[in-house]
Amino acid sequence: MSRGGRRLAALLMLALMLPYAAMPATLPGSAWWEHRMYPDVVKMRDVKGLGERIVNGTLSLTLKSFLELVLMNSTDINLVRLDVYTSSANILAAQAPYDPFASATFQATRSISPSSSQISGASTLSNLSQDTGLNFQQLLPTGQNVTAGFTAVRSSNNSAFSLLNPSILGSFNFSV
Repeated sequence: MSRGGRRLAALLMLALMLPYAAMPATLPGSAWWEHRMYPDVVKMRDVKGLGERIVNGTLSLTLKSFLELVLMNSTDINLVRLDVYTSSANILAAQAPYDPFASATFQATRSISPSSSQISGASTLSNLSQDTGLNFQQLLPTGQNVTAGFTAVRSSNNSAFSLLNPSILGSFNFSV
């Protein structure tokens, strides 16, 4: 191997090994996870409503305003508020089975095939089928399930012997 080839091989190996040498510094270690889960810094925030009660550089508080400040800034009270929001979300989730469900579908299929007999009505037979469906479903609080649906199929082809072209078939169903 020539001298230039050895240099190129050495540079290539160095370039390939460089990311592996830098990898331990980029991967998070246990100290990073410890700091992420249990941070050292406690973030302080201002007391809400305190600036409104300072007049001419003095803080004047009545018993009522003091209690308002305590309730406004209490962590326990804020956590209880979260419990109320969680409970209201749980009530909405409990009512979810009674939400109505509606769906609509459409599918179009075209098939083209060479004619195998003279009674097909065309040298190359082309069929188009379009299926449409609309469905509605509702579970009532009394346990009954109401379902309504509409289905329509439109078929057309280029056959000379088709009496109804296009033909449309529809159906409606309702059940409780």
